[in-house]
Amino acid sequence: ASITTTMSLGKTLDDRDIDCVKVGQGDKICWIIHRQHPGESMAEYFAEGLIERLLRVGRSSVDDDDDELIITKQALEKYTFY
Repeated sequence: ASITTTMSLGKTLDDRDIDCVKVGQGDKICWIIHRQHPGESMAEYFAEGLIERLLRVGRSSVDDDDDELIITKQALEKYTFY
């Protein structure tokens, strides 16, 4: 089963989708809220980096002894991130 799904939470006043990415399978819920206002463009980079880290996107190799990988696996087992 995939640990990642996407869904629409609704529509904006301009009829644009409000997307939500769900990552993880844990019992605890963690909402990551970013870019609530037009001037908060840096928050978008934070959210993108967090998703990349959770999914380990762009890693050329994976070392099972890698502390970052161990922490990420533990977080995804304990939490579901939205």
